[in-house]
Amino acid sequence: MEFKFGQWLIRNYSYDDKLSLIKYANDPEVAENLLDSFPHPYTESDADYWLNFVHNQDICTNFALADSVELIGAIGLVLHKGQRYGTANIGYWLGKPFWGKGIMSQALKYMTTFAFEKYELRKIYAEVFEGNIGSMRVLEKAGYTLEATFKKHFIKFEKEIDCLIYSIFREDMKV
Repeated sequence: MEFKFGQWLIRNYSYDDKLSLIKYANDPEVAENLLDSFPHPYTESDADYWLNFVHNQDICTNFALADSVELIGAIGLVLHKGQRYGTANIGYWLGKPFWGKGIMSQALKYMTTFAFEKYELRKIYAEVFEGNIGSMRVLEKAGYTLEATFKKHFIKFEKEIDCLIYSIFREDMKV
């Protein structure tokens, strides 16, 4: 899969992404707004694990966000089964040098359209830590709306924090 928008690209991961993955993912300001499953510090073995994982996915749902030179971030989905079939959780991160340029809002729009078309979803949602204003704005620019707030839903750095759920439905995309 490959989407080009301006000078940016959403594409499949390459093993050549390892060094830039470590460089941008190992930033504490990137990690502070992500679940603990995103390790920090982000080591060479973390990058090896992740690159092996994405290359062995049965269904490709995780993609690199890149410029013409290197990976600068990532975007991906968790597809649900069972009673939650037809829904997916979307997540993303971007290297700090690229914040505030509108890149992720555009990437999220492309990825959302792609996901509705490719995976036959009816709903996509994102979980955002309270206080992550940048991510909230990204979601709103991409057409997601605040659906719910789960009080004291996460613990991060030994502090209870609220989780804001942003969502978008297939019919909102006219897919």
